[in-house]
Amino acid sequence: MENIKDVKDRIKTVREIRKITRAMKMVATAKYKKAHLRLIENLNYVKSIENLLWRIQWEVVLRYNSYFVSHCSDDRSLLIVVTSDKGLCGGFNANLIRMALKHIRKSDLFIIGKKGKSFFHRIEDANIAGEVTDIFGKLNYKICASLARKIAGFFIGGTYAKINILYTHFESMGKQSLKIEQLFPLTGYFTEKPEGLPAGKLVYEPSPEAVFDNLVKHYFEVQLLRILLESELSEQITRMNAMDAATKNASELIDNLILAYNRARQAIITREIIEIVSGAEALNK
Repeated sequence: MENIKDVKDRIKTVREIRKITRAMKMVATAKYKKAHLRLIENLNYVKSIENLLWRIQWEVVLRYNSYFVSHCSDDRSLLIVVTSDKGLCGGFNANLIRMALKHIRKSDLFIIGKKGKSFFHRIEDANIAGEVTDIFGKLNYKICASLARKIAGFFIGGTYAKINILYTHFESMGKQSLKIEQLFPLTGYFTEKPEGLPAGKLVYEPSPEAVFDNLVKHYFEVQLLRILLESELSEQITRMNAMDAATKNASELIDNLILAYNRARQAIITREIIEIVSGAEALNK
């Protein structure tokens, strides 16, 4: 029979673990609410830029813009993989890595997040073109703008003909899905006429081409911010669910250990009673 002291120590240990998982769930919930608010604000801003781009695109020739035409002499492609910097978030990173491995022979990789970096550095077939870590938790426009310029440089400079990004797309609190989205050549973002556009003709200074070029660059930066915010939001949701499941499992384990403790304690008491009764009977003989 298991030592009663060992069972008691295990109960104490699991209770401490439950406190940690419960606290981590609360932290993840707070981060989720903050990230969700930022994502909503970003989506509204992106929509406003798309409305402007839709109006201006009729004044320019898209094939002359460097964001829309490949300058690469071959068909080399780059896949950006967005993982997390921290663990304890269920299958969040495992699902991303499993999907990325299917494209590892077709594309070079650009890794965002420590978990992806630590994994793909151990894979011999992985050709890593770049990596960025420690951006989640302090994610802002300045960081994304710097990263966007680096990524855009791969395409504009002719290093790659196509650049895709693999990330966890946020659909709702109960649904997040893996998504591969084409970043370059830029296409398909503002092909449909938005609703509620104000009437009247726009006046461009210094020219429609200059305005469009600057707006497209800014648009790509905020789109990248949107993608990273969705990934961060999905990570926190997955961590919330993982910590909630861990807390419930700890509670069930505590109940089982308490039951085992009570049984062991009862067995000791029963054995002592038997010894006392046996001793009393021996004295009476």
